[in-house]
Amino acid sequence: MSHISTQTCNIKTVNEAVLQQAIEMVVQQFPGMTVDKHILDFDHSKIPVDCALHTPKAHRGVGLNWKQTLLNRLEFTGDDWNAGEEFEAIRTALVQAYQAVAVNRAMTMLGYQVSGSRAGANLVVAGVRA
Repeated sequence: MSHISTQTCNIKTVNEAVLQQAIEMVVQQFPGMTVDKHILDFDHSKIPVDCALHTPKAHRGVGLNWKQTLLNRLEFTGDDWNAGEEFEAIRTALVQAYQAVAVNRAMTMLGYQVSGSRAGANLVVAGVRA
């Protein structure tokens, strides 16, 4: 029996360019992370998703779906058996990176010079009016 679950987050209308940049940031944070188009269930059957993030610990993958979801909302799907903390860390990092990229782009469009840094587990985006 599969234990695939789906969770939503506060990203309601996905901008694919922002999401791609956020995924690239998250891949750099997790050693050995790979990107694919499927997750695995308990018997390692492939389940298609819009994007999947796999790590050695979360080898079944954290699936991302947004193309066929209600209102283009970002959903995380997967079987987190024996990797719950890693799943949560990946989800948190991706949402945080997406928000930082979106804020960075918005501030840049408004004429700010933007810089980003990390403060512990948090991303910090700062802007100075140009």
